[in-house]
Amino acid sequence: MRHAILQLFSGEAVKEDGKISVLVQPDFDFAMELLQVFGEQNPNLTIQHLFCMNNNEKLVSMRKNYNLSCLQKILPICACGCDYRARYYYDNVAARLNEFRLFPYLILTEHCALAFSADYQNAILFREETTLRMMREMFEGYFKQSEPLFERLDTVQSQLGYTETLIRRFIASDSPRYFFQRMPCLSGLLTPEMLKHHLVKEMPGREQMIRAVAQYAKVMQTQVLDKKTTMFFSEDGVKSFLETGRVDEYPKECYSPLDFDERIALIRRFLALRDHTNLRMIRETKERAEHALNISVNANEGYLLFQTRTERLIYLSIREPSVLTAFYDYLESMRPEELCTEEEMLERVEAILHEFVACHSREGSI
Repeated sequence: MRHAILQLFSGEAVKEDGKISVLVQPDFDFAMELLQVFGEQNPNLTIQHLFCMNNNEKLVSMRKNYNLSCLQKILPICACGCDYRARYYYDNVAARLNEFRLFPYLILTEHCALAFSADYQNAILFREETTLRMMREMFEGYFKQSEPLFERLDTVQSQLGYTETLIRRFIASDSPRYFFQRMPCLSGLLTPEMLKHHLVKEMPGREQMIRAVAQYAKVMQTQVLDKKTTMFFSEDGVKSFLETGRVDEYPKECYSPLDFDERIALIRRFLALRDHTNLRMIRETKERAEHALNISVNANEGYLLFQTRTERLIYLSIREPSVLTAFYDYLESMRPEELCTEEEMLERVEAILHEFVACHSREGSI
């Protein structure tokens, strides 16, 4: 079985416009890890992934949150850089994949189809073109009827448009809103002068970009940054911003690093938000990820932002309700022992700023 799956994936992935269609659960680790590897090696590869999300609470006892665990398995493929399209439908997962269903899983490539059992022990390989055509039509029909797990936004313009729309919906809702980032959320504090100075001159639609980011900053400062908003950030994120002069929300190729004085000014402006916004600094842990997810949610909608291995930024609009609820509940119930007090936060950030200034003074940067 494993050898057959490896051969199907490798044979299709090396094609100029390869396309792999899979009907498998994200907890089939062997298939998911292979798709990630081939997706990283072949950016022109298209992967269509159809799977079942659980609608039965009984499965929760088997796994803390089955649907959230599905997202955890899927994110590495999202980050690998190929054209990955994930769609889902609802069913009782435990019943759907029980031993009385003959071949609930399917892999389709241009020349083969592999149908196999839930325990991965039995399979049938199809090569006849009439059969393959029928199976492709059935898969495409199911795929169109299913729901997209996320909306992928690949350009700065589409990211800005989506973010602006989402922020306006946040404003219109009475629900508390949470921004969870390794680095402080600084894009709403950027000034038009900073944008004009640092955005690359050759960037298409540069003036439109400046206006869009400036408008976003204005909306954030006047309508979003209030007591219904909580912003989580980390000590490491503050250090990273001061060292690099870059914010997480925008691609590196679009702008030059902020100047030394601008970095310090932005951190101080961010700290000043605590008078009317909830700022929460996360205590550092040894398990901290190098590039953590940025999460922005309220009770009704939200998105994830993360970097691929090639430092490309990807926004994923969270479309599945149970996944959205899991993120919202987690951020809403962060334990006090996981967070610094306001006094600790100010003391640590001031120490970081002091060390940053001292370090650059020794190096002759100022």
